[in-house]
Amino acid sequence: MTQLENAIAAAGPYEPAPNVLTVGGTTSAELFENLAVWPRSDLGPDVNAVSENIFVLGAASDQGPEGTSLATAQVAGLATYLWLLSPTLRSADAEATAFLIKSNTRSNANVSGVIDAYAAVLSLDPATPITVTANIRQAILDVDGNGGFDGLDLLQFAEAYHLDDPSAPQPTARDYSRYDLNGDGYTGGLHIDRFDLDRVGSEQFGPAQYNIAAQMIEGFEINMNENALSDIQILCYYAYSPLYQGEAGEREDILGVQHCVGVQLEATLAAFSGTSAPLNMTVTDETGDPLPGVYLEFAPTGGTVNPPSGLTNNNGTFTTTATLDSGSTSLTVVVTARSEPGGEILDQETVTSLTGVVRLVERRNRGTVTHFTNAYLLGQFEEIHKVGYTGAADSLEPYSDSSNPAAHTVHAFGFPGTGGIANDGSAEGIVQQSVSFVSDGNGNISSVTGSASFTSQSTVTDCLSDNDCNPGVFETQAHADLSRSDNNVLFIVEGSPVAYTLSGNLGVTSNAHQSRADGYLSIGLTGFNVCSRALASDCVNEMTGGIIPANVDLSSSGVLQPGRHKLSLNLAGNTRCNIGGVDCVSTASGSYNFTLTFSPAP
Repeated sequence: MTQLENAIAAAGPYEPAPNVLTVGGTTSAELFENLAVWPRSDLGPDVNAVSENIFVLGAASDQGPEGTSLATAQVAGLATYLWLLSPTLRSADAEATAFLIKSNTRSNANVSGVIDAYAAVLSLDPATPITVTANIRQAILDVDGNGGFDGLDLLQFAEAYHLDDPSAPQPTARDYSRYDLNGDGYTGGLHIDRFDLDRVGSEQFGPAQYNIAAQMIEGFEINMNENALSDIQILCYYAYSPLYQGEAGEREDILGVQHCVGVQLEATLAAFSGTSAPLNMTVTDETGDPLPGVYLEFAPTGGTVNPPSGLTNNNGTFTTTATLDSGSTSLTVVVTARSEPGGEILDQETVTSLTGVVRLVERRNRGTVTHFTNAYLLGQFEEIHKVGYTGAADSLEPYSDSSNPAAHTVHAFGFPGTGGIANDGSAEGIVQQSVSFVSDGNGNISSVTGSASFTSQSTVTDCLSDNDCNPGVFETQAHADLSRSDNNVLFIVEGSPVAYTLSGNLGVTSNAHQSRADGYLSIGLTGFNVCSRALASDCVNEMTGGIIPANVDLSSSGVLQPGRHKLSLNLAGNTRCNIGGVDCVSTASGSYNFTLTFSPAP
């Protein structure tokens, strides 16, 4: 090992002098978050700058040359610009400039320590509360160049930001204009970036601290997040700081509460209890912080508000009471936020609440009658007659069992009066139903009335005389399956909860011979289930016959919460004759009637 190598080894890892900056390179990108380490850049530099696609006068193409040599030139140019702006920095040791540039870099997920020329220039101002000595910021705000920040400058900013045109579109392209205060390339709009407003905690010629900066604007304390500021927020902050040297009245006319406070009003009319409901307001600024002392006034339609005006408290809230006029079903209140009584409108919101109304969405009605008769040889079923809905008769060829030398023949079944071959079996069902509503003419229903009935009957006759009911050979069946009434009413409760009262009765009956009758009614969240298979204990044993409860009281009352509900009404009957060698008659019937009335919940 040479003497030089020994000296290097003894000195340990290389540390650059404090007045030296090592510079690395990044790729080029339109958006800062897309920058990455340039592939041929050494790792671990003090700072980074773009190393490719650099515009150079006289370059052969738009691409330009590339390399960390170009990145180094950008850092050197920044240092020179800083010295031009600050004789104090220029007269200090070069180490101070290196520290300033290093302290005001920024990073993304791909690369760290990228130079931020705007933040570096802003760090030249004193690290004290903003005054007219903040020369850099004053120069940025003095767009007309008259030596001060005043109303004439505000007019130019207002024009550039289209403050007089609320419908102006948001800027979509970077123009890097004179009015781009947050340095993101856009002029005005809602685009945000970091900016050191108050210099609190920051260091002149050193790092900036980005915190929450508070400013009193037209009597309101507005907190601004220095990590996410729009151009208009920066303008408003300094327009109400000692930097502004213009007329206060002119400032209020151009900016004022309308553009600088950013009042956000939220009004909520709660559910009514009887005829009254609380009306709650919350007022915040653009950052979501509460705004105390905002004047609120109320203009109701369909009722009254008491108190009719007031100021938000320290939490930015205010509560009053809204009361419906007699006979009114809805209340609309226009809530207006002002800086003071009769002052400028800061925000406005309209709220409407219903006392609780029921609106019909859909009615689905279905009546079904299916009946059929059949005959079968024990163990070998073949349907020979089936009728649904219309009751028309079918005439089929007699059934024969080819496996049995002594083939047996049965008659095809028919219904009385329909021209069947014989009258050995019959089945029939009848369904009647209706549902009606009482409405106020605006789609709000106050009551629903309904009724339905069904009958079902199955009959087998002449078994012995025709010898076609021999229990050892043939059995016959007659079915009325299924006589059914379905009514479904879908409705919505809007506004406040509504009370309902249900009255009526439901009855279903059946006799012996394997007949069955079911009834079911449900409304909203309350259900009634009378004599269904799921609740066999409610019914007389179906297989042995008997009378199912003839009159079930459906009376009920309750409260339905806002939302979707369904009234379901179902009746069904199923009768069957299957008594080998014996005539039989099987019957089932059922009916219901009800009235459902809605009213405001107490």
